[in-house]
Amino acid sequence: MNKIETQEIERFRIGGLCFLGRKPAYAHLRRVLNNHKVGDILNRHEDVLFRDVVKRHPRAKEKIGAGIDHFVIERGTRGTLGIKIVRVDKSEDDLSIKKCIYGNDTHRRRVLRAMRRGVSDDIADLRRQWYDRYRHGNRDGVMRCALSGRYIPIEQGHMDHIPPMTFEVLALTFLAHKSVGFDQIEFGETGLHEEERLADSDLEDEFRQWHANLAQLRFIADNQNHYDEELVRIRRNGLSINADARGLRSVEQSDVQQVLFSEA
Repeated sequence: MNKIETQEIERFRIGGLCFLGRKPAYAHLRRVLNNHKVGDILNRHEDVLFRDVVKRHPRAKEKIGAGIDHFVIERGTRGTLGIKIVRVDKSEDDLSIKKCIYGNDTHRRRVLRAMRRGVSDDIADLRRQWYDRYRHGNRDGVMRCALSGRYIPIEQGHMDHIPPMTFEVLALTFLAHKSVGFDQIEFGETGLHEEERLADSDLEDEFRQWHANLAQLRFIADNQNHYDEELVRIRRNGLSINADARGLRSVEQSDVQQVLFSEA
C-alpha cells in the first residue's frame, strides 16, 4: 500500500471569510472586481471585505491615511480592473490586492511591472483606436470579446496578449536579446500610484519598439478568464523567436533559456 502523506492546509482569513490558501483568496477578490465596471463604488458587504484587505498591505498605515471613505473601481495600468481608495479627506490612492495577499514583490516582478508600465500607454492608445473605429459603426461602441464571442461595451473589456506570446514572454525574450539580467536593471517609483518605470529611458524605448513589433493583442471582457502570466511556463525546447523580418536580431533559444531559468 502506498504511503499517503498529509499536509496541513494553510487557512487564509479576510473579511470574515476563510480560504484554503492565498491563491483562492486572491481569486475571490479578483472576481469581486470583475463583477463591476469602471467607476462603480463597492457595496456595503464588499466595502467591509476590502477594508480588511487593506490592513494586510505592507504599507497599510500609509494607504489608510486619514481614513477610508469608500472604494472605487478603476482601470489599472495592465488594462484590467483595479481598485482605488478614496479617503475621508478626498485624497486618493490605488490598492494592489496582490500585494495585500502576497506581500512585497520580488525584484524580478518589480522589473516586469516596470516594463509593462513602459508599454501601457501604447496599449491604451491601441484600445482607443479600436474604440474610435467601433464607436461610429453599426454596433455603437461595443466590441467582440475574443474568448466568449459576446459583444460588450468597450469600457467593460481590456487588451490582452495572445498566448503563447504573453507579456512575460515578450519581456523575457527582450532581456535575452539585450543580454541584460534582472539584477542589472534599476527602476524607481513615479508618483502616487506606485507605478515603477525603468530608470534607463533608452532601454524602455527599445522595449517599446520590441513590444510594438512582436506583440499580438486581443480584446477580452474584464470578467473573462484569461491567460495568467504568472503561470506561464516555457519548456526548455519550446521557444525560438526569429525577429529578422521585423528588423530585430534573432533571439537564440539558449539565451532565452538563460533568462527564463536563471531566476527560477
